[in-house]
Amino acid sequence: MGTARGKKRKLVISGVELNDTRAYQAVKFWCESFGELKKFERRDNGNLVVDWRSKSVNDMVCRVQANVFIKGAGSVALSWIQS
Repeated sequence: MGTARGKKRKLVISGVELNDTRAYQAVKFWCESFGELKKFERRDNGNLVVDWRSKSVNDMVCRVQANVFIKGAGSVALSWIQS
């Protein structure tokens, strides 16, 4: 479902090691604190891509492009893509 403004944004999180299940779960929990997730997946390059059910949550969270500290995961980098 498209919008008049264009494509939907998805959050991209980098800096979570492939075999670190604790950090993966901590990041997922952090993302869920903003709202219900539609998709939470790891790409081949190791980045996590997050899509919330609510477009407004996607838009709000994807305004941030920075390094953040997530308890249980440490410092990760946030950016976004459009799909």
